[in-house]
Amino acid sequence: MPIGKTVLLFPVQLLDEWRSPEAALATGGDPHAPPLSAPFRAALACTGSLTRHLERTLGWPVGVRLEYQELRPAWDSRLDCWDGHQALPPGDQDVLVREAWLEVDGRDRVLAHSEMMLEGLSAAKRQAIEAGQVPLGALFLEWDGGVTRQQLELSRCRNPALAARLGRPADHPFWCRRSLFHSGGRLRARILELFLEPF
Repeated sequence: MPIGKTVLLFPVQLLDEWRSPEAALATGGDPHAPPLSAPFRAALACTGSLTRHLERTLGWPVGVRLEYQELRPAWDSRLDCWDGHQALPPGDQDVLVREAWLEVDGRDRVLAHSEMMLEGLSAAKRQAIEAGQVPLGALFLEWDGGVTRQQLELSRCRNPALAARLGRPADHPFWCRRSLFHSGGRLRARILELFLEPF
């Protein structure tokens, strides 16, 4: 069920190795760039719902706009940005892959690439997720108290396709983060988020 045209979030070109938020933010990224604001640092390190965090921080509702979505029969094991992060569950299973924009006050703030296992979800949750109108983090962290975001790591990257779409130079750096969502000790989703600009 493809929707629209993918912005080619993958592959990203990492500028730094993946590190914990504490380690990554201790250096602040590019020494020639302005220091990161406290609200932006807090958003990068947020382990709860990023959507709810942005709403509290920026004072506006966060909207979701799908860029691309399709159902695949298994996890994609070819994506370099997940190398060494965690072995994927074995076997075939329905995995919903999507790219979506988080919008605040009419401006795109974050581009999220997610892969989510649909097996075991109720029909209502699966329908809401496939409709694409609600952020995955909000669905997981608010509907199921047993779901946790784990192994949050930060880096900076380049994505020439995304930079071109935004009218920026091909070598423009983006802050990005990756994390895993677990439920009942089982990997349920993995998400990569690119922040379009600091705030």
